[in-house]
Amino acid sequence: MSESSHLSTSERIEIVKWYAMYQNRGEVARQFQQCYDRTPATRKNILNRVRKFDETGSVEDESRSVSTDENKERLRAAFEESPATSLRRASLDLNLTNMASSQTKPILYSYYRSSCSYRVRIALNLKNIPYIIHPVNLAKGESSTDEHKKLNPKCEVPVLIIDGKKLLQSVPIIEYIDETHQFKPRLLPEDPYRRYQARLITEIIASGIQPLQNLSVLKRVGEEKKTEWAHDFIKVGLNAVEKSLEESAGKYCVGDELSIADCCLVPQLYNARRFNVDLTAYPIMTAIEAKLNLLPAFKEAHPNRQPDYPEE
Repeated sequence: MSESSHLSTSERIEIVKWYAMYQNRGEVARQFQQCYDRTPATRKNILNRVRKFDETGSVEDESRSVSTDENKERLRAAFEESPATSLRRASLDLNLTNMASSQTKPILYSYYRSSCSYRVRIALNLKNIPYIIHPVNLAKGESSTDEHKKLNPKCEVPVLIIDGKKLLQSVPIIEYIDETHQFKPRLLPEDPYRRYQARLITEIIASGIQPLQNLSVLKRVGEEKKTEWAHDFIKVGLNAVEKSLEESAGKYCVGDELSIADCCLVPQLYNARRFNVDLTAYPIMTAIEAKLNLLPAFKEAHPNRQPDYPEE
């Protein structure tokens, strides 16, 4: 009897779906998710059997560890035994094990402390989409070069090149990522009112706070007044966010599921600290921030983890 025969159908599907999502194969993962969602069985204890590849490079069951090569064979065997023919067809058509070399990674034009770039980095990480950072130093005016103007005539970051398309503006970029990678976390909640709440917080931050404290505005305000200017406008906006969170918050900004609002909150609080805003008046958002900053997707997106973060 093969090792995979000890697994239930739902566990087999979950293993392969998990493997695809870890490998960041967006189209594969979407098809696996759809198949898995049609399977009524529960996940049981599958995560006890499956260990993260980035920690061990293997999949473990109750009895022994399976190496990377052996894991591929196990996955293939489990796959062949699964009655989910559409799932099997998805794997064969998309050639799961060979896609790494054939797919081009998205390119994110980013500045390490740009809160808009920070948002998109978080979203890409949450969706397990591998990407290449192309640093653009806003402080040195690199966004105003002729080369960058061809990408974004507004001379801004982020710019995301993905799926053969050029995407501008962080919020529409995140929405695109969520729509084209329709597996959890869904950054735009399916419930209409929850989606409204997520968009409300996002709008307050993206339209009501960030534009008033970005680098181009502060340069016009002047060196002497820029900190006071940014400080005051950030406080007004955060007051509104905290009020919204009184109704919407659970573990995160909107209930207990991650959303686009969380992608926007953490970068904005990073900026608030840069301008010495006292955050003790915002207990809800700082409690949420503390939880978010424990998640790998948020840790990896942090400015000090970026390739263009200054060494000094």
